[in-house]
Amino acid sequence: MKNLLLGLLATLFILSSTFAQMTINEYGDPTDLEGTTVYYDVTADTTSHVVDFIVNNETGGTEQWFIIREIILQPASWGNYFCWGAFGAQGECYPVSSDALFYSDTIPINDGNAGVISVYVIANDAGCGTYKYTVASESTIFGDVTIEVCSYVELDEFNTTTFNVSPNPANEAVSIELLDNQIGTLKVVDLMGKNIFQEEISGQTTVDVSDFNNGVYFVILESAGLKPVSKKIIVQH
Repeated sequence: MKNLLLGLLATLFILSSTFAQMTINEYGDPTDLEGTTVYYDVTADTTSHVVDFIVNNETGGTEQWFIIREIILQPASWGNYFCWGAFGAQGECYPVSSDALFYSDTIPINDGNAGVISVYVIANDAGCGTYKYTVASESTIFGDVTIEVCSYVELDEFNTTTFNVSPNPANEAVSIELLDNQIGTLKVVDLMGKNIFQEEISGQTTVDVSDFNNGVYFVILESAGLKPVSKKIIVQH
């Protein structure tokens, strides 16, 4: 079955015209998210229950559905897992897997009923991950939803240093100002955790981002005896 599904994913543009009637919404919010990307923030160094997606069967018949979880982007230190089951029933939770594609078991969803995808992310440090969840049967791709999850270091006002970053989004340069006369090590890392820039800072500095690729980066400040803190910046030329 896996080989057949890989073929289905590779020819998704052919099947797009056969999408059956179904919707995907967050639990408690009726907005249809099928075919969209949704953004979430979590705290670094935690396992977070990110979202419950409700998958509504509006096809007019019973469907044998399973979920394909695709890792589009994930920091090396992160993990991801999900649960899949009928709404109101005990779903099956699957183990953490680094496989680019992971397939759930198949369950029957009657017309007018729904399944639930519960998404969890293990964010061991600051960064962003992107995951796609596709609803399928053995012969049809029904729809999908993509999530982008970004994690940040949780602030402890009694045991952290603080700083300001501007402008954000940035084009040519970013000004970084430490508050409370702190000193520390400043790092800029990309979404994959690669260190792009690093220097010792006291007071204020400017980081030239003119050669950075467009996208999301994290400014991380480490000071002796204090918890590191990070802020997200966007570079847009």
